[in-house]
Amino acid sequence: MIRAYFNIDDADIVLVSQEHGSKLGFPEFETNVVFWKAEKRYRMKIFSPVSDVSQADLPIIWLLPSLEDNGDIDCC
Repeated sequence: MIRAYFNIDDADIVLVSQEHGSKLGFPEFETNVVFWKAEKRYRMKIFSPVSDVSQADLPIIWLLPSLEDNGDIDCC
């Protein structure tokens, strides 16, 4: 779903993981997505377990530049 939605080449890496939420008041599980496209790294966090994530949870495609990973640990 991530690869198709963001039109990521087969040669580029997409990583998806589920983790327990670490912040008080946030959902119990969160899905973290990291991917590379055109040699840029992007990341996003979805506050749902992996099994519940759908295309409706993904940001509008024109927001892709805002997902670029600049190294800020608190970005997402």
